[in-house]
Amino acid sequence: MNNSASKSSLIFTSFLWKLYFFLLPFENLLEYSFGIKSQLKPYRVVSLIIILFYFSKFFLKGKGKINLHGHDFLILIIFLLGVIISVFNYILAPQQFDWDLFFLNGNQILIGILVYIFFRNYSAVLNSTKIESIISVYSVGICINNVFLILQSIFSLELINGLRPSGFIANPNSAGLQNSIVILFFLYKFYNIKGNRKQALYSLLIFFLIVGIFDTQSRVSLFIILIVLASYFFQLSPIKKIIIGGVSLLFVLLFGSLLMQTEMISRIERKSKSNRPDERVEIWDKAMRLGVDTKFAGIGIGQFQRKSIVMEYFSITSFPSIRGELRKGTIGFGLHNTFLHVLIVYGFIPFLLFLTYIFILNRNLFLKCKKDKFSKNSFNMFLWLSFLSVLFYSFTGEVFLSPLFWVFFAIFASNFNFNQNVTQSLTGSDSNHEF
Repeated sequence: MNNSASKSSLIFTSFLWKLYFFLLPFENLLEYSFGIKSQLKPYRVVSLIIILFYFSKFFLKGKGKINLHGHDFLILIIFLLGVIISVFNYILAPQQFDWDLFFLNGNQILIGILVYIFFRNYSAVLNSTKIESIISVYSVGICINNVFLILQSIFSLELINGLRPSGFIANPNSAGLQNSIVILFFLYKFYNIKGNRKQALYSLLIFFLIVGIFDTQSRVSLFIILIVLASYFFQLSPIKKIIIGGVSLLFVLLFGSLLMQTEMISRIERKSKSNRPDERVEIWDKAMRLGVDTKFAGIGIGQFQRKSIVMEYFSITSFPSIRGELRKGTIGFGLHNTFLHVLIVYGFIPFLLFLTYIFILNRNLFLKCKKDKFSKNSFNMFLWLSFLSVLFYSFTGEVFLSPLFWVFFAIFASNFNFNQNVTQSLTGSDSNHEF
């Protein structure tokens, strides 16, 4: 009876996680389908169900236990310090503190942390094949989104964000990044399957997603993929270089003119000819001034978008996009840098903890790849390249508030083996994992 219940629980848990990953790209599904603007995104609804399920399992039924590796506590400490800093800022200047922004951002991060913790425990008892199956489900969702993204571009469909095509994903840069991750996964699959037809299929899917990146106009994502493809190409044998090079040349001849006419190329040309820096540079500069003024003690969760800060530091600007946001009384696009976000919002000590966490993950993934001799058909190589892609993206975008950050960093951390020396249990009476 217990084995049957445990098996049913495992099947249900697996279904929930696959559904969560599949729905990650469909952030604006309700907006497009019904015109409903809501914080209850499809993936977020599933995440709440997952959280309730695990809380019921651990705290009400007392089955299993929540295990955390030592480095996982860094994430919890960063968030806890952020809450303490926020309360401290409220005590110092209660009239300037915006509780709405605090709860909006804080709730998103709290949900992300819980998803991170629960998936860490779930993935700890899985082998790489089962994690692959979850990423495969996510890849299906990304490919479906990419179809809609390309249709947006071709037929000039209404854009929820009002800027660039991104499909159902709220941010076009995030859409480009997620396409990049799935391209890396398809490259991994390409080198692990036999049969020309299957390899041809994955080649077409990779090209299909690259077209999507061009449509999102995400320069960072395009740069990531070009670097990866070039590095893979130079590792090929001479014969494969000729074959792959010939096929690539054929694709360029057939579709190159279409890609060169996309808004991506126009955007790159406009930026290269412009005499003034990117908007991000001005945002980073003024954010650093804010950090110096506050002695990098942290301004509190969500407070960068506070109206008083916007009016003080962004009232003088030469960028129309920033002036447009200024009329709304907020900088809606944030800091455009994850590391700067942690430094300014959470403060210097949480920033150092965050760097430590990143270093630990990178070192672990690197050593795993080194053990596999950096093989292209290694799953660890896919994880490390994906990690580096998210890391590189983090210098020009914020991922701390994104569900993609939490769930994929839980995957990146899944290579750590739980053991009694480095693991601590939060709760529970049963030492067996029942996920």
